[in-house]
Amino acid sequence: MLNLARKGKDKGRFFICKNSFPPAGEELFYSLKYKNMSIEEDGGFIGFVPGRLEIKERPELSVFPYNVLFASHKITNRKRALYLPDIESFKQDPDKLSMRYHNDCGGKSWLLIEYNPLKRSYLGQKFVNNKSVMEASGNEWSMFFVHFTMLGLTDGEETGEFEYKL
Repeated sequence: MLNLARKGKDKGRFFICKNSFPPAGEELFYSLKYKNMSIEEDGGFIGFVPGRLEIKERPELSVFPYNVLFASHKITNRKRALYLPDIESFKQDPDKLSMRYHNDCGGKSWLLIEYNPLKRSYLGQKFVNNKSVMEASGNEWSMFFVHFTMLGLTDGEETGEFEYKL
């Protein structure tokens, strides 16, 4: 069993931005599609860039994240959904590697992350109650994950407490 408890310094990063829209021209590098998102009225977003999944015996998994974190748009809310890799779901085709991630709070929320090694691009899809609610794609690790996570939590998504100090 993979121990996903981090000890010491976490390799992940997060970004807080008051503008919900990308700078002109940036739409060339990613795309977003979402349905029924619960975006808070105070604007802005919190996007997370995870560390890479590093397992010495499984180097093919290094194109995937260690975990994926979504959080409430209101920083005082402290709600979060953390998704952990399902190593058993890993699939490898010549043009696509994919793996599912499950919500650590349980329920029917999960992610599907795909990597195309030929195009060196990512596609991420978020499912809540087994229905697709959002997807993002991109070529660069950091920007893909910021855009994938910046829409935050979705109605019906299982959440836990986001532990941080202001």
